[in-house]
Amino acid sequence: MRLAGKVAIITGSAGGMGKLAAELFASEGASVVVTDIAEKEGEETARAIRDTGGTSIFVKANVAIQCRYHASRGRERDRFKRSHVG
Repeated sequence: MRLAGKVAIITGSAGGMGKLAAELFASEGASVVVTDIAEKEGEETARAIRDTGGTSIFVKANVAIQCRYHASRGRERDRFKRSHVG
């Protein structure tokens, strides 16, 4: 697993290519912070990663708004203590 022990923040990962990226990073061992404005779908993505043995949390955020992006980074640091990709 190439990303074991790493933390990745994947923006727009409630669906589409972002979701695929989140699943790929998780399959390579990364702990994944699913970030999106679509709360229901984002929670489902994070849950699906956990259900397959991965580690993931969801943070509702619109990264187009800088202050919300920084808040999502704070939640990520609280949970994982660091990030490696994001």
